[in-house]
Amino acid sequence: MRALCFLRSSIGAGTMAAALAAMWLALAPLAALAQGEPANRNEIFQIQFRLNQLGFSAGEPDGSAGPQTKKAAAAFAAAGGDAAEGAMTAALLARLEEKTRDIEGWKRADGTIDFLVFTDEGTPLIFKVIAVGQIHKSPDTTYVRDRERDGSPIYSNSFRVSHMSGTGNIPLAAGSAFGYRVQITPPPRGQRLQIDHIVFVPEPRPDGKVDFRPHPYQHVYLKRPGSTKRYWYWHFERTPSTAPAGTWRFALTNRGQTLISRDFELVRP
Repeated sequence: MRALCFLRSSIGAGTMAAALAAMWLALAPLAALAQGEPANRNEIFQIQFRLNQLGFSAGEPDGSAGPQTKKAAAAFAAAGGDAAEGAMTAALLARLEEKTRDIEGWKRADGTIDFLVFTDEGTPLIFKVIAVGQIHKSPDTTYVRDRERDGSPIYSNSFRVSHMSGTGNIPLAAGSAFGYRVQITPPPRGQRLQIDHIVFVPEPRPDGKVDFRPHPYQHVYLKRPGSTKRYWYWHFERTPSTAPAGTWRFALTNRGQTLISRDFELVRP
């Protein structure tokens, strides 16, 4: 306070105002830093998704901080006893990431599970798992060749599915597979979304123990027209006589992060 009085007595009113304005401009970045940097569109998308995971209804993630999103953020902050935490900042996102670290996706009322995934450029998208379990499929498969951005080939296949059931006991027979039915949000033009599905095959050892050997497969999606729903499964019918019965594991990952992992039992009919 003495410093301000000294300024007042030594300089004119106009100069005083200018000095105070300069002081405010100098302190403003520090105040903003204390409150956290404002969240950008991609961060708001993630904030919305994670608020929904925790049961605070933020609406469908779209990267826009509308009234519903702000209300959900305020409710989250109030539940934690810190009203300032509800501001749309990178600090809020960091707090939500910590709270949702061990939560598997965003479980919807219809039984589907949404997962937060990222393109090669860091754009957040929704990856939906519609169903998990036994896929009853036709052994007839048509292979489809697509091309990556650099022109290298990508192979996928097309087959008919009669139905899918939620059991984890899979008979070792042609046309029976364990897998997922998923729906992919296409990435923005020029970006690339990669989802890896990994099958952990049991390998019995002479001492009676079992090792699990991972078999990773890459699924790459670009901005193209067509259906966004897919079935992902393991080809048991290729080697039905040699595939070991017992516990197997199937996982889907994105950029090194496991989205969903399920064990299932492969049994002989």
